[in-house]
Order: sequence, then C-alpha cells, then structure tokens
Amino acid sequence: MEDERPTLKNIAKEIGMRGYFDRARERRSAKTVWDFVFLPVGFAAIGGYWYGFVRLFLWLHFILYPADIARLKTLMGGSITLAQALIFLVPVLPSVPLGFMTANGLMWLVPPARRASEKAAQGIKWASFRDSQHALFNMALVLVPAGLICGVIGALILG
Repeated sequence: MEDERPTLKNIAKEIGMRGYFDRARERRSAKTVWDFVFLPVGFAAIGGYWYGFVRLFLWLHFILYPADIARLKTLMGGSITLAQALIFLVPVLPSVPLGFMTANGLMWLVPPARRASEKAAQGIKWASFRDSQHALFNMALVLVPAGLICGVIGALILG
C-alpha cells in the first residue's frame, strides 16, 4: 500500500488498517506555519463556494418559478423544510474539498510555502501537495455531483 495513490477506495482501506492513527498523527506533524496561514483562506473559500452554490440553486428556482421572487421571505420562514436543507445545508459538503483545494493551490503559488510544505511532507505517506490535492479531488468527484443533484432537487421542490 506504500505506493498507492489516495483514491477513495485506498483512503477507506487506509482508515481500516491497523496503525491508522499513528500514520494520521505523522501526517499532522508534517504541517508547517504556512498551513496555518492558509487555513483561513481555505475556510473563506469554503464559504465562497457555499454561497455560490446557494445562489445558483435559488437562481434556478426563480428561473423556474418567477412568481416566488416576491414571496421569498415566506418561502424561507418557519421551520426548515427538506427543500431548504437541500438548498442551504447540503452545499457545505462539496464546498469543503473545493475550498481546501483552492487554499492548497494558492499556497503552492507562494514559493517559500511550497518549499516548506514539500520539505515537511518528505517520506510521509499522502502528505505531499500532489497526494493531498489528489485525495481532495477524489472527494470532490463524489461530493460535487451529489451536492448539485440535491440542490437542483431542492430548487425544484421549494415552495
């Protein structure tokens, strides 16, 4: 398993293998000060992606049901409905890998951050930039389409 890429299957296998927490602790120790500098960038990007998804789903709803623009406040009032959850809560899931991929990509553009990150990740399984981006990309391949499908369903059944 040493040379395997971090695919979803391999990540699941890794979690189930003996010594997982030791390997996770080793990956966590590979963090640099740059990781903490770019962490807020990642959270801001997550918020930006979430906002974009929500706006997309509301826009889709208003394209399909233009009369609902005038009654948006009543659509959003009361206890949360399934449609509201699909439009407002589910987009958090695909936003997480996209946001952290964005932060990693921006960190990679800063040469001192890139050098420090690669040096700290040497010899640690799946801690390199390429491996972490690959794992996040694989998660996004599952979560983004699922989030889009759920959001579209929410936009269709809202109101």
